[in-house]
Amino acid sequence: MVSEVEPYCLPKTFVLSLQRMPKLSLDIEFNFDFLLVGISCHEKDYRICWAINQELGTELEKRDDLEIKEKKQMDVSRHSLFTWNDEENYIEYSVIANRSTHGLLLPEQKQADYLMKVSGNLTAKQKENILSGLRKISIVLTAFEISPANLKSKQNLVF
Repeated sequence: MVSEVEPYCLPKTFVLSLQRMPKLSLDIEFNFDFLLVGISCHEKDYRICWAINQELGTELEKRDDLEIKEKKQMDVSRHSLFTWNDEENYIEYSVIANRSTHGLLLPEQKQADYLMKVSGNLTAKQKENILSGLRKISIVLTAFEISPANLKSKQNLVF
């Protein structure tokens, strides 16, 4: 004898109450308190970093490329990155290629082939020594200070 089983039926009416959840937003303020130097040079990244190491006594080393994805672009732009931490003086040096196959890291600084970011407690004399040392390098066409606060694409410098 086979008995028929009634399929489980859901009640015909449901009462669904949705409450609105409050929206939370996270506001992050980045610290743009660093020395930013634009460097014009037609040499490869490893050559300019070697010359900077010789002149300034740094020990810049190649790191993984800095990857930037712009909202409007589908491709990721990769910028060569060299860094060194001066643990004795609590200063971090970074040299980033401004140019890549997909555009510029800082589009408003077209004349800069490379950017040097120096973070830490720098005195005015240390800043001047860095700038004058960069200008002494024979393969450097020019080196100039850039104010990060005035850049539209300054978020690209946070890494």
